[in-house]
Amino acid sequence: MILLQLIYSGIALGMIYAVIAFGYQLTFATSGTLNFGQGDALMLGALVGLTLVSLGVNYWLMIPLVCLFGLFQGSFVERIGVRPAIKIKSEFGWIMSTIALGIIFKNIAENVWGRDDLRFPSPLPEAPLKVFGANVLPMELLVVGGALVMMLAVEFFNRKTIFGKAVVATSNDRDAAALMGINTGLVITLLLCVVVIDGSVCRRVDRTADADRRDDGRGARP
Repeated sequence: MILLQLIYSGIALGMIYAVIAFGYQLTFATSGTLNFGQGDALMLGALVGLTLVSLGVNYWLMIPLVCLFGLFQGSFVERIGVRPAIKIKSEFGWIMSTIALGIIFKNIAENVWGRDDLRFPSPLPEAPLKVFGANVLPMELLVVGGALVMMLAVEFFNRKTIFGKAVVATSNDRDAAALMGINTGLVITLLLCVVVIDGSVCRRVDRTADADRRDDGRGARP
């Protein structure tokens, strides 16, 4: 029973890590860089979502608003931390700049929201469901389903749309794609925005599930 419980929780947590890894793969494939401040960026987006809900914004309306914030945040990271390093072909500039941005995001969060644990309200029933004798929280099911939908949507976008094919071309050979008339800078910017948006939404939903685990008596992850 305990093993089955751990498997259910592990699948939900693993899907969060899968989305984050998917985002790292997208940005590295197109720009050759990694956003080392991505975790702090996702945390900041989640806290913005919590603030909106605390102000009375509907839970489901909050999600597209957080996506808009992620769009702005991803553009900011690309313009400040990634584009200058790519332009001068610096091997280490983007590492230092994204780490620095991550520290800035973290300090902003600590000064605005503090360091205490904050609980996300849940839009779904908090009572666990019994599946083969073990408890599964509705939010954990939403985490798994949402992560799968987002990754499949990105794959469909890359394979079936014109801009998605530009993304694939940029990831295969950025210089050749630029010679073919593709705006590789715009591709990289939009991908960074997509990565921050996906991660922020998943992170926010995951923290809601984490709060539900506390209520369920299973304990929460740090």
